[in-house]
Amino acid sequence: MTDKEEDCALEGFYTVTQGYRKIPGDMCYGGILDPYRRPCTSFAWLTSIISLKSAALIALIGAGVYYGWPIIEAIILVLPIPDPKE
Repeated sequence: MTDKEEDCALEGFYTVTQGYRKIPGDMCYGGILDPYRRPCTSFAWLTSIISLKSAALIALIGAGVYYGWPIIEAIILVLPIPDPKE
């Protein structure tokens, strides 16, 4: 199994090096450019955005708003909001 196949199996991305770049007259040490990550599939970008923790947090907030709406509505009704007609 190659490094690309292992990375795809674990993370859904693989790393591509950009090589070296030296500008003439530059006193460069190292010169290695940062590698970049490429998705293995078209859905890899989606899995990187929505992790398990963020999905659980969104579900928790949604459940809190759904089941806590009567309390939120009662608080809004009790707030002293001036009547614009007066």
